[in-house]
Amino acid sequence: MTNWADYNEALRQRGSLTVWFTDESIAAWKAAPR
Repeated sequence: MTNWADYNEALRQRGSLTVWFTDESIAAWKAAPR
C-alpha cells in the first residue's frame, strides 16, 4: 500500500468496530510500568 490517505479513508468508510472485553480480561489487564 502506497497511498495511506486513501487506505485510511477506505477503512473509515467501512463503519465502526466494537470490541467487547469480559470482566475477567479487564481484571487481568496489566499495563507495563513506565
